[in-house]
Amino acid sequence: MPGPHSAARRWVGALAAGSLVVAGGIALTPSASGAPSLQPRAYTYGNWAQPGSGFMTGPDDTMSQVYQLTWRGAFPDLDDTPGPVYAAGTFIKSGSTTINRVAQYDDTAGAWETLPGDDTGIAPTVGQSVPTGLGYTTPGVYGMVLGGDNYLYAGGQFVASDTTLNNVAQWNGNDWEPMGNGLRVTTDGNVVQDMVIGNDFIGGDDLNYGDDTVYALGGFVGTCATLACSSTGRTAAGVAQYSQADDTWYPVGTGAMSTAFGGVVPQAYSGAYIDDTLYIGGSFNGVGGVTVANIAQWSAASGAWRPVGQGIQANSQWDGVFSMAVHPVTKDLYVGGQFAQPVGGSTSMGGIVKWDYTDDTWYAVGTGLTGGNTDDIAFSADGETMYIGSWDTAPNIGGTLANGIAILESTDFDDTAATTINGTWGYVKSAGAIGVTGPSSTSLNQKSVRAVLAYPGDSVVAGGNFKTAGAVNAGRVAVFTPGPEPDPNVPATPPGAPTNVVAKGGWQTVTVSWDAPKDQGTYPITNYLAQATAVGSAPSGNVCITRLTDAKLTECTFTSLKPGVQYTFKVQGLNGGGWGARSEASNVATPYELKITGYGRKKLSFLKIPLGSEVSAKGTAFGYPAGTRIKVFIKEGDSGQWVEQKNSGLTTNAAGTFSWQRKFSKGKDGTPISVQFGIANDRSNSVRIPPVK
Repeated sequence: MPGPHSAARRWVGALAAGSLVVAGGIALTPSASGAPSLQPRAYTYGNWAQPGSGFMTGPDDTMSQVYQLTWRGAFPDLDDTPGPVYAAGTFIKSGSTTINRVAQYDDTAGAWETLPGDDTGIAPTVGQSVPTGLGYTTPGVYGMVLGGDNYLYAGGQFVASDTTLNNVAQWNGNDWEPMGNGLRVTTDGNVVQDMVIGNDFIGGDDLNYGDDTVYALGGFVGTCATLACSSTGRTAAGVAQYSQADDTWYPVGTGAMSTAFGGVVPQAYSGAYIDDTLYIGGSFNGVGGVTVANIAQWSAASGAWRPVGQGIQANSQWDGVFSMAVHPVTKDLYVGGQFAQPVGGSTSMGGIVKWDYTDDTWYAVGTGLTGGNTDDIAFSADGETMYIGSWDTAPNIGGTLANGIAILESTDFDDTAATTINGTWGYVKSAGAIGVTGPSSTSLNQKSVRAVLAYPGDSVVAGGNFKTAGAVNAGRVAVFTPGPEPDPNVPATPPGAPTNVVAKGGWQTVTVSWDAPKDQGTYPITNYLAQATAVGSAPSGNVCITRLTDAKLTECTFTSLKPGVQYTFKVQGLNGGGWGARSEASNVATPYELKITGYGRKKLSFLKIPLGSEVSAKGTAFGYPAGTRIKVFIKEGDSGQWVEQKNSGLTTNAAGTFSWQRKFSKGKDGTPISVQFGIANDRSNSVRIPPVK
């Protein structure tokens, strides 16, 4: 039994250039500009890299998995501001950092972190139980989708975080909060498997994200009547919809699913939304009283469930539809899972098929793929490359086990007139290794790619339950970037050391520039990595990486260094022969920052006669020389104007701290006073100091 499945990759459109980078010296970069194009063959060659420190649950760590990867670049309508990559699953930590089941990637620091303002992730409250059927001993997030106003919607098997949750939650930008009273899962592993936004995000069909309907799919049995989930609430077996208007879950039609092949409990594993129609796939023989075969569609306009063609054939209780994706150009629906063919079909289609709703027909997607069990699907930026992720050693491509990930390139994908997608499936190869490999444990699904996410430059981010990708150590997440395969007859040599490394401090930043090494090695340099070292300390994990698509290949800006600390920097280059020698250390540079750290107000009186009030503030001036003049700006009232206070006499001291106070007359003690400080053209944060009473 494959267990919970990754959610479908629903929208992967025109992806903007990003800067996902890895601490420790590996860049997740697009393939080299002008590199030789790959000729048709059984595999695609490239390089793997692990973002940050990967993920884990604990010392044993056999069931830690990444089930979902997404980012805002997956919305074609938002491709100019993609934001961070998000990951969800059953993991608890990234390196030594506790990150409970949902994380975002900080491309500046090269690390996975909790969401902004959140320090707990989705973690069960002590003393609350979580159903853990089928041997799943840790709660997890199995489905996650991005919505309007930067909301994230998560579903899975969990009870609580900062507040009580019942297997579904929404991220409002600062915290996880309940979605109504939640959904009831059973105790035999039937959880919330996928989340879908009811909207068409492809081609600008609907830019209004604020009123989207959120759908949850899985093996749950109903909604919850209370936050404790102590009663069944409404029956909503396997599929439910969330209304933002009244913060309530409702069934989708009658919604109830009927028993799957072999009498197992029916589940919906994946979903997609196209042209006001919801598609759900899983393991079930009927939904809402309509006979279907593991896949169905719901039209809100007609208020009815209908089959999708003749459905997908299941030959065992483990078969079903596990993933869906919508092509970013044609809007065709692609369906993956563990199956040999659609119902009534005579040709094996290896776990991945295309459905054409114009003629209600299933079509093959490439050739050479057998033994498929497709867990996730993603398209490249141009829509001409498909990646699929699979569990265990599948898929089988021409007798070769692909070990979790396969690739198909075809111009038929974005041809609206094409039906069958021609082309030959291939595996990915790096440093002589194929796909990903798992830990030494023989437990279930230890070599799985549960989630795939297309990234700029034909790169793909893979998440699942693996510890090695190619020849690279990778804890459940890695990035594959296609590139030219080294000529075995030509020794590949890395570049020499960059020269003339210069660092310049800025407002909360340090910008580092350098000259290319005189010896660039066998292959052209595609990336540089600059590493920061605090003076008197060991090299830190703070790195900054450039790539060919950047405006400047030999300049990088750090934005996560500690203001006021002195740093030096060393730089090294990367080509087809590997990472080159490090440069000599740069000059010392310090990021600077001006910040208010405290403020107050008190009454002034003499012999109980009120005289007014005294306003005070203190702060730090990181990185500025002692004796630097600090400007003071005052705003009286909420609608007043900022006015610089002349001759304040305020300067920085050797410790970088400062304090300021000013007396206001009796008539001003009832007026809010706002304060801000400045040095040259730099301004601190401002604070509003309320009236005294």
